[in-house]
Amino acid sequence: MGSPAAEWIPAEGLCQSHNEFMDNRTPENHASEAPGRLERLVSAWNQSAFEAYCEGFTQHLIDHYNPTYFTRIRNQYGQWLSNQYLGRLKQGCYDVHLWRARFEHSQNDALFSLSLKDGKIAGLLKRFARV
Repeated sequence: MGSPAAEWIPAEGLCQSHNEFMDNRTPENHASEAPGRLERLVSAWNQSAFEAYCEGFTQHLIDHYNPTYFTRIRNQYGQWLSNQYLGRLKQGCYDVHLWRARFEHSQNDALFSLSLKDGKIAGLLKRFARV
């Protein structure tokens, strides 16, 4: 079995930890924005629209994401076909939402995580398997 490939964009800084639990119910507060944020990300991805893809990112995330990288990953994996919500993790001041995602040029599922902080996208991770 090969090693998985991951697209990782760092979340900014460290946060205080909170003693909260994980759940896969509908997200609360700013976290309830996650499904809409994902829908806009998928739409921008499928249109190869880098600027639209970056809407709602924290400044820190914008500073670490570039059009060349976006285009390379987008071309490699093709259209973003579908998502299935897996749940939410509370990690410090971040709400991390997880989806199983399918992409046009991959026979395997990908794990997509979206980290939100104060209603903004603070981190992204697409983990693709290479078998």
